[in-house]
Amino acid sequence: MKKQIVKSMDELITIFPTMTIRQIMELYLDVLKNINAINAQLGACSFSQNVADLLDSLSPCLEARDFLGNYLAQCLCDLSGYDIP
Repeated sequence: MKKQIVKSMDELITIFPTMTIRQIMELYLDVLKNINAINAQLGACSFSQNVADLLDSLSPCLEARDFLGNYLAQCLCDLSGYDIP
């Protein structure tokens, strides 16, 4: 299976329809790891330019996390028999 590497939200939206559920779950976990790594760097960072750069790199990760997390939650609800309006 080919691993998906996504660099932007636009790219994610473009390739998302072709991804398998396994790829989506793996990408979601990778995004969470990136968010945790950036948060750890933010905690150790004192130079304001580095903080700004880290925050800039965090923003697309948070968007991807929300997008993928919402999709996975909807899949779980569908599998569990819950109807989401």
